[in-house]
Amino acid sequence: MRSELRERREKTWDLLVVKGLDYGDVVERLATQYDVTASAIESDIHRMDDWLPKLDAGSTSSGLSRLRELRQNRQRYQQLAVEARREGDIDQELRVRRRIDQAIDLDVSLAQSLGLTVREPEEVTVAVDEDVDELRREIRSAIEYQEAS
Repeated sequence: MRSELRERREKTWDLLVVKGLDYGDVVERLATQYDVTASAIESDIHRMDDWLPKLDAGSTSSGLSRLRELRQNRQRYQQLAVEARREGDIDQELRVRRRIDQAIDLDVSLAQSLGLTVREPEEVTVAVDEDVDELRREIRSAIEYQEAS
């Protein structure tokens, strides 16, 4: 798939599926952005099931759109965790990190059901409460040190 076509289709999927924008708005926006006819964008949308697997190399499974969305959401969770840490909001960071753990579990389960992962991962590491308490102490200590400086 040509890089411009691939980019256009990535954007089509992102606007319609991830962001949930209006069909007509997406068609108009992308036709203008990529200097193509509205019918070209509409054709892309109608054939999404054909080209979506090609965006993830080597996969031809249905349900791929949900897996891609899940992975993008997990990336956003990572950003939220970093932001919470920068703001010193330890409780929020822990809530977000728990959501990341849940998203990883769901990712593995969905990938297995799609046949993209044939077995359980060798090892899954999840923070235990003692590790979380230690992390809280370290972060609070660093914050207190910064405030004292």
